[in-house]
Formats: sequence, structure tokens, C-alpha cells
Amino acid sequence: MHDPEVLANVFSRNQWVIGEQTKGLTHADSLLQPEPRGNCLNFILGHMLVHREKVMEMLDLKPLLTKEQFQRYDFGADPVLEDGPKLIQLDELLAMLEKSAAMLVEAVKALAPDDLERDVKLGSNTATLAQRIEFFGWHDTYHAGQTEYLRQLAGTDDKVV
Repeated sequence: MHDPEVLANVFSRNQWVIGEQTKGLTHADSLLQPEPRGNCLNFILGHMLVHREKVMEMLDLKPLLTKEQFQRYDFGADPVLEDGPKLIQLDELLAMLEKSAAMLVEAVKALAPDDLERDVKLGSNTATLAQRIEFFGWHDTYHAGQTEYLRQLAGTDDKVV
């Protein structure tokens, strides 16, 4: 049996990391590209939000992103190489991430252990809701860890976590 509180806490902990790693950064900082090939902070944060929304959909929560925003940051989207009208500004992105984490934490903690055992189909694969949340929590953690290195691109030369 999975514990809803343990699954939910992954998102709150990752949100804390994001908040710490983005303190003092500007939208321009979020567009800096790691070399030789990598995604900028803006893309990583938007990508995290897309995948949080996949969990939100499984939990029947209202999405925060428009369809166009979702597609801009989804898996397989072109990397963000410059600012443009389709990009979400850093402050708005951070606010949406904060809201998504709060929504996920509340919704996941409210689940009964039996709810977590229901099957959820995603693409052609079926897994339990707990397995899906666990995977997307891992995905969220993976990208939250990248924020440390992306912060350093802005020249902060610090260690905040």
C-alpha cells in the first residue's frame, strides 16, 4: 500500500527546492543555455509544470496551462533558445508551479489508499494511480535537481540547498 502523504510530500519538497534555486533570478537568467547541449531553466520549469498537469488530470484538477503553453514545454518540444511570445515569463511560471504543487499536495493527501490502487491508462500503458504519481514525482525530482546547475549559469556562484 502506498501512503498518500508520502507521495504528496515529493511535490512540496521539490517546490521548496525550486523556490530556493530561483531566488533572485530574472527571466533573462532563465533563458541561459547550458553548453554543449541542454535546456534552459525556463524550459525545465515549464516542462515540470506540464508533467505536474498530467498528474492533475488524473486527479480531475483544472489545468493551469493553455493547450499552446502545454505543447511548448511538453516532451519532444524544441528547446527554448530565445525569448518570445510563446514563452511563459519566469515570475508567472514560478507562480504556476507554486499553485500546481499546492493543488497536488492537497489532492494527493486527500486520496484514500484504495484510490491509489485504481488503474490509470496513459497512452497504451496501464498502471495504478500510485505508480503514476510515484513516476511523475520522480520526474519532478529529477528536474528539480537540475535547477542547481541552471542557477549557476546566471553567475550566482552560491550554494543554496
